[in-house]
Amino acid sequence: MDVGNDNYVIFKGGRNGIIVLLDETVEFDILKEQLKKKVKEAQKFFEGAKAPIGFKGRKLTEDEEKQCLDIIVNESKLNITFVYGQDQEQLVDEKKQDYDSTVTQTKFYFGAIRSGQSINFPGSVIIMGDVNPGGEIIAEGNVIVIGTLKGFVHAGAKGKEAAFIVALKLIPVQLRIADIITYFPDDALKIENKVPEYAYICDNKICVTPVNKRN
Repeated sequence: MDVGNDNYVIFKGGRNGIIVLLDETVEFDILKEQLKKKVKEAQKFFEGAKAPIGFKGRKLTEDEEKQCLDIIVNESKLNITFVYGQDQEQLVDEKKQDYDSTVTQTKFYFGAIRSGQSINFPGSVIIMGDVNPGGEIIAEGNVIVIGTLKGFVHAGAKGKEAAFIVALKLIPVQLRIADIITYFPDDALKIENKVPEYAYICDNKICVTPVNKRN
């Protein structure tokens, strides 16, 4: 089967994880073939990773969504933590709406950020791996780490206070969002079995909360 246009399926990073943009005009069977092709091409990058995922651009039936998820899981071995709908993509904070309209680029990095390694990007950054001590991420947008964050992260690097930082394990010595810096106490760094956490600015300081408790 000829899958045609390579842009029928596009993977992007979003504030909630991985977004799969699906063309609404092409036949679903063709869409599935291209999804399988795109996932196979990125198989070595996705394998073993954990991430939430959502579909946009095309309204899927429950069965169609399941077929797409089966392709992604079977072809990539991506560990999908949850699946969100388009309604969950709507921002309820006007400040965040203004912010997201200005920062749309997202950089994916597959692998660990080692000591001495730095990423500086004019948008959001998603790391599919750990950020080790001595590693550094500076982003004008958000930073999402699908792994353990032990290095330094600066989100909203040009003053965007609506930026946030998310990690499966958030145990850095220091975080920075816009112009606000926070340091983590030694006791916090020793906690085992930490849950995914979300760091954001509230009341002129950086607050950290479990992702599943964030409104």
